[in-house]
Amino acid sequence: GATASFKGRFDGATGGVPARVVGELTLNGKTQPLTLTVQQLKCVPHPLYKRDYCGADALGTFNRADFGLAAGKDWGFKMDVNLRIQVEAVAKE
Repeated sequence: GATASFKGRFDGATGGVPARVVGELTLNGKTQPLTLTVQQLKCVPHPLYKRDYCGADALGTFNRADFGLAAGKDWGFKMDVNLRIQVEAVAKE
């Protein structure tokens, strides 16, 4: 089956809160840059690591034709795909 992966890093922090996740999406064997907007971020102290443990929702849109997935394009189907991911991270020491 097909697999997809996204690797990115938080960026554009204002007051310690990142505004976006900048990274790369790999889908259908092709890798393209993709920036996701952070919608929500919550951090709490991690009891084991003694560092902040954070979770975030991030949203973005990509064109599936950029990944060689253009079925239906000639019939007017939209190529935009909305992507929502949930991110978990532990702060660096």
